[in-house]
Amino acid sequence: MKSSRIKGLHNKSIEERRLLSLGDLDPEELGILNTGGLSNSKADTITENVIGIFALPLSVVPNFLINDEEYILPMVTEEPSIVAAASNAAKLCRDTGGFKVKPEASVTSCELLVSENITIVKEYIKSSVEFLKENLICENTDLVQSGGKVTDIHYMDLPNSSDIKYLKIRLDIITVDAMGANIVNSAGEKLGNILTANCDTTVHGAIVTNSFPQRTTSVSVNYSKKILENIFPGSVENFLRIYEWAKIDPSRAVTHNKGIINGISGVAMALGNDTRAIESGLHFRAASNGIYQPLSRWSVSGDFLHGEADFPLAVATVGGMTSHHPEVSLLKTKLRINNSETANMMAASAGLANNFSALFAIATSGIQHGHMKLHKRKFR
Repeated sequence: MKSSRIKGLHNKSIEERRLLSLGDLDPEELGILNTGGLSNSKADTITENVIGIFALPLSVVPNFLINDEEYILPMVTEEPSIVAAASNAAKLCRDTGGFKVKPEASVTSCELLVSENITIVKEYIKSSVEFLKENLICENTDLVQSGGKVTDIHYMDLPNSSDIKYLKIRLDIITVDAMGANIVNSAGEKLGNILTANCDTTVHGAIVTNSFPQRTTSVSVNYSKKILENIFPGSVENFLRIYEWAKIDPSRAVTHNKGIINGISGVAMALGNDTRAIESGLHFRAASNGIYQPLSRWSVSGDFLHGEADFPLAVATVGGMTSHHPEVSLLKTKLRINNSETANMMAASAGLANNFSALFAIATSGIQHGHMKLHKRKFR
């Protein structure tokens, strides 16, 4: 792909931005971008009680270098500073290697709550695990043919203050390019029926967990200390102080992580994903040690300000809105978002980019300096 470095994109017309980021567009594709790609009749097939279409701006974010490949990111957000901040952060790290991202396999998990005959349930799962792996998703031929499979079935006793003892069972499934909630919920309910029939137990429910325990995307980036200090003397030291503030103060960590979520949810929304599921997983990860913590980690390493994070991401490219929204389909084609791995790499990079920009702004000129200047465009 040609370079994603596009100078002065914000100063171009909408038509010029389309050409520079998406290339030549035919009349149908232009129509999708002009209307948002969603008619009332199409919307009525997606959700309930439709009365119209609610539109949000669709932006592109240039300058991203991810694993040495050039990418222009799609982003849906109402806040102009999120787009500008991500673009600027991506530009500043291009010469130091851009973003390095490693997504884990696309594993989504379903959890079941069980009581009664818990010992029998455990023994049944142990003795029948291979049978269960082969049969829980066998009806989903498209998934199986694409490489989907049950990877593991775990169980653990849950602490409980009552006399009732509970067992939690976790079912892990490779869902390939899907987020996988419907896949794992169906498999979990099937497992529940099997356990009820074979173990004389009570299965109280089966439901996907948005904690995504087996689905982490790791991302890292380096920024030149020299360049940052040239932009604003003393910026690196104060940047790290602002980061330390988030480490010791959960109320600051919440807003620290909101800056990360700005980028992640912006990309996820543009690709038709369930942003509530993604955001709940991120907050769960932030609090997983018993105190709410920043999702990113920043330090000085030699001549660089180094940032890294491990995000529990499940940004999908098939299923739900990702498969049925014409504008999402156009973006996936034009921006080379061929699978969930690419989508997760984009979202993780945008998250760390927005986090860098927010901390750098707070540590230097203040968050309002650039934010309010961009905010004024709404009143032109």
